[in-house]
Amino acid sequence: MKRTLAGWTACALVATAALSSCATFEEDSNVAVVNGTELSEETLAQMAESDMMSRVFQSPPTGGVIDGGELRSLLRVWALYEIYDQTGLLDEATKEQARAQLATEFGDSWESAPAEIRELAARSGALSALDNQGVLDPTVLQNAERDAVVRIDPKYGYWDAATTSIQPIGVAGPVAGG
Repeated sequence: MKRTLAGWTACALVATAALSSCATFEEDSNVAVVNGTELSEETLAQMAESDMMSRVFQSPPTGGVIDGGELRSLLRVWALYEIYDQTGLLDEATKEQARAQLATEFGDSWESAPAEIRELAARSGALSALDNQGVLDPTVLQNAERDAVVRIDPKYGYWDAATTSIQPIGVAGPVAGG
């Protein structure tokens, strides 16, 4: 009987720890974490409300509200470019060239955009430049995507590693063999 009670106690402690770790993610101010790099709710809101994002989505937030699909797309782009940047393939010189080009292209919108949006755009430009030069190894990027530890606050959805996308809660990922 003592063994069973001890077993139940251990299970209860493990369950409590597991639940509290889930609650911790929901209670902090992060909407996403990629391999330890955090994206806060405040930064996400600044990104979503910026003029540059309105231009990218071609639809500004309505009444301060952004479409859920567009918000998940923004989170996905942030997560993927964070993963890619962590590979070391996106060197600073190439990102700086992209920043200069984007500053010219977007002008005042570039200067007033949140730093995180500017960094996403620079990473995108650097990735395109490296791809155009033929020096980008897609296998490295695919392996980084596969190995990444991505957590998304459940109120935004969940990270579907198979499709490298953020799905709304209640939407199943692809079925194997289907």
